[in-house]
Amino acid sequence: RRMDGPAFHHVLLVDQLNAAVVQHPRLGLFGWNRHYLLLGLPLLQTLDEDEALAVVAHEYGHLAGNHGRFGAFIYRLRGAWGQMQAVAQTWNDWGSRLVARLFSWYAPYFNAYSFVMARADEYQADRSSAELVGTAAAASALQRVGVAARFEARDFWPGIDRLARTQAEPPATLSGEWRQAVSTLDEERARRYRDEALQDDTGYGDTHPCLNDRLRALGEMPAATLPPVRRTAAEIWLGERLPGLAASFDARWQDDVRTRWQERNSYLGERLQQLQALRERDPRSIDDEWTLIQLTGELEPDADRRPAIEGLLMRTPDHLPARFALGGLKLDAGDAGGIDDIET
Repeated sequence: RRMDGPAFHHVLLVDQLNAAVVQHPRLGLFGWNRHYLLLGLPLLQTLDEDEALAVVAHEYGHLAGNHGRFGAFIYRLRGAWGQMQAVAQTWNDWGSRLVARLFSWYAPYFNAYSFVMARADEYQADRSSAELVGTAAAASALQRVGVAARFEARDFWPGIDRLARTQAEPPATLSGEWRQAVSTLDEERARRYRDEALQDDTGYGDTHPCLNDRLRALGEMPAATLPPVRRTAAEIWLGERLPGLAASFDARWQDDVRTRWQERNSYLGERLQQLQALRERDPRSIDDEWTLIQLTGELEPDADRRPAIEGLLMRTPDHLPARFALGGLKLDAGDAGGIDDIET
């Protein structure tokens, strides 16, 4: 009501660290839209209530357009053209292919010419969020989501993947694992991930501005700390239904990944046996040493492989795969000498 926009027809809970507002045009470019609010359960398990409301208000700002109806219209039309172009690529009869050629020709032009307006609409949606919930909540949500996205990609999913080494079945409570992991994220790592997000620049292909630009537009400074969320939006908004909804997502995820998980468990078991056998072999050939280094990198990614690679190169300086790997490790450590190894 405060944003003076259309009502939602459906609210969908999804298993993603994201939230979105989607219009489904029942008559294609002619409209007659149904409005969907998508709420990611992992996102709601990460944010407090005000932060989650700030995210929803941002997404709804694209739909309501209370800071510029035309900008919101262009934002929605970009989505409609993208959907129509994707659908047109599946048409096979000759008549439909003629229409598909129109979409394929026009959609890139429309995307390019409306790009600046789409980016401006992101700032307008942020202002809508700040006006509804407050700039502090909006800024905190932006920072916490940035931290959670990095944590999910770098720590959470790699950690789940490592469980396949010892568990023949995927975890039964993935939602609980996420809530526990994100709630116990240590302050130092959270600050590091937040600082990394603040160093990102807005690229020429990004409709979404970088975190620093969005905070400046809100007039907010980065928070000194992001205190742990004591009661999440998921607990408040979903209440007693939360355990059942989480269990439903967990069961579906288990069913989706079970076959691949078991295949990976079997594969990793074989590779671990191979690794152990090579470590016990004495003496080892050059090929054995290189295979051992590769297996260590695959199965023990935190182990320092550089001494073993340098030892191998002392025995056979012309081992090019080892020199290439050494160059990569040097560059990862900020050692420009790795360039020579890569070029060799």
